[in-house]
Amino acid sequence: MHCDIKKLPGSVVEAEIELSPDELSPYLLRAAEALTKDRPIEGFRPGKAPYDEVKKRFGEQAIYERAAELAVRAFAPQVVIDNELKIVGRPEISVKKLAPGNPLVFSIKTAVIPGFKLPDFERIAQKVLKTKALPRVEQKEADEAIQWLREERAEEKLVSRPAAQNDRVEIDFTAFDNN
Repeated sequence: MHCDIKKLPGSVVEAEIELSPDELSPYLLRAAEALTKDRPIEGFRPGKAPYDEVKKRFGEQAIYERAAELAVRAFAPQVVIDNELKIVGRPEISVKKLAPGNPLVFSIKTAVIPGFKLPDFERIAQKVLKTKALPRVEQKEADEAIQWLREERAEEKLVSRPAAQNDRVEIDFTAFDNN
């Protein structure tokens, strides 16, 4: 398998893959078998007709088309994994060249997660810390923050006493209009 990858504008990548006739041959046999499973040839069990019989009945191009489909399904994920492509969405796959005795050429065009490089944040942080004074926190501010946390995380408990100030009260009532 030979693969060329081109980076296109807009975080799009196009990979052109070429499979030699030897790499395609196992898929030709599987394609012939699949064709006869779908449409059995009289005198043969489904999927068991010889390659030459399938070729006579359906034509060599039909076998090659089915083989191309099988080969693309097998090799496309491998291309993505081998080239560490972080694809987004469904790739667009197109067969460029498919002829008996020739290599199969197909392309995969897909959007990828754009690459980016972070700056040296440790150096930037050191530079900022040298030029910037640390903020001062007054005791009063710390006490207010702690009090706010206590109130926010306080648990509500059911009590049997008359309601007092700052208590939470639930009232269940029904109102009627006598007009």
